[in-house]
Amino acid sequence: MPCSGRRLESGPAEKAASCVRRWTRFSFLPQQPYLTPGTLRHLLVQTGREQDISDERILAAVRDSELESLVERVGGLDVERDWPTILSLGERQQLAIARLILARPSFAILDRVSTALGSARLTQSLQRLTDNSIAYMNFDEACGVGRSV
Repeated sequence: MPCSGRRLESGPAEKAASCVRRWTRFSFLPQQPYLTPGTLRHLLVQTGREQDISDERILAAVRDSELESLVERVGGLDVERDWPTILSLGERQQLAIARLILARPSFAILDRVSTALGSARLTQSLQRLTDNSIAYMNFDEACGVGRSV
């Protein structure tokens, strides 16, 4: 099917239908995530949930995002950095997806995340959302990524 303009994707469909009725928690992931200076732990874990999420779970999310080398490069989870100056847009987007998975919202809206991730990494990220029971809508101009509605 040829691409014409923007497209709307969702997944998994059975979860999306129930989430629209419930809206217990939802998240928005913009094309260019805004990261404040601070620790990697603060970037990945929502404020107030620090005690709920173990280091092992944080490191697993980082590993699943293929960012293990980042933890080593910056000196661990608790070293303060100015993230926008040291991370590429792709790394920022991968961190934002890891944060999304750790937060486990019922529903997520993704805005043109393929711009920074590329098609293959986007497909992997969308599968990770599905595997973690996070329904999503992906607004994207890329063809052939994810599921179409």
